[in-house]
Amino acid sequence: MQSVDKRVQSNQSKKMSVSDMIKATCIEGTRARFRFAGEDKIYTFDEYIKEFDKRSKK
Repeated sequence: MQSVDKRVQSNQSKKMSVSDMIKATCIEGTRARFRFAGEDKIYTFDEYIKEFDKRSKK
C-alpha cells in the first residue's frame, strides 16, 4: 500500500480539474449541454461545473 500511496502522491501535479477533464473528453467542449443521471434539467457547461462542485462538496 505504501508504494501505491507514494505513486499517487508523486502524480498529484498531473491532476486535472473536472472542468479540464470534460473539455478534454467532450467533443463539443463548452458548447455541449449536460444533465445529471435521472434528472430532466439541462445545464450549460458553466452551470454544470458549478452544480457539480456544489454537489460534490456535500
